[in-house]
Amino acid sequence: MGLPCQLMGTGMAIPWVAIRRINLATGNVVEDVKMGLDLAVVGYAPRYCPEARVESDFPATERGFAIQRQRWESGSVAMIVTIVPGLFLRGLAGLNVPLLAMATDLMVPPLMMLLAGLFLGLFASVILTILGGATFPAIVFCGSLLILIFALVVAWARFGRDTITPRDLLALPGIIFWKLVLYRAMWRGRRSGWVRTDRK
Repeated sequence: MGLPCQLMGTGMAIPWVAIRRINLATGNVVEDVKMGLDLAVVGYAPRYCPEARVESDFPATERGFAIQRQRWESGSVAMIVTIVPGLFLRGLAGLNVPLLAMATDLMVPPLMMLLAGLFLGLFASVILTILGGATFPAIVFCGSLLILIFALVVAWARFGRDTITPRDLLALPGIIFWKLVLYRAMWRGRRSGWVRTDRK
């Protein structure tokens, strides 16, 4: 669609004329995503380069992976709540389409949180319908959930079959439980600070 992409920490090439116009010392936990938004504000929205190839190592230990995931998730949620709404309005007011597109993209919560929210909404709306309330909310939540599941299956079939095997799906209950523990900690106000990922 010709719209910008988010910076995701690896494989970034930024000209000095752009990097000198933003503040690198933001202290943000997801500093790469914040940098991409800041670049979009000053007219240098990131672009995806399909010709580039980047190889990097995943965290070497389960603990390293868990710390990295916790940092990403808590940082993403913090940005949704504190930074993205203002940038969305700024992009709207200034007709900055790249910034508007990036802010809209970041409004979508992390996948497991989105699924959990849709399931909770569906459950609550079905209870409401049973108690004599409107059926429209239940239809909306059910439709949204079906569309998301369909999109995930299509994305997996097209891009993820070599990475995520059907056997890997057996680990899904454990992942969901871990995510719920993480979201509970976030809800109680415990934020994850920046911790260097173990890549020994």
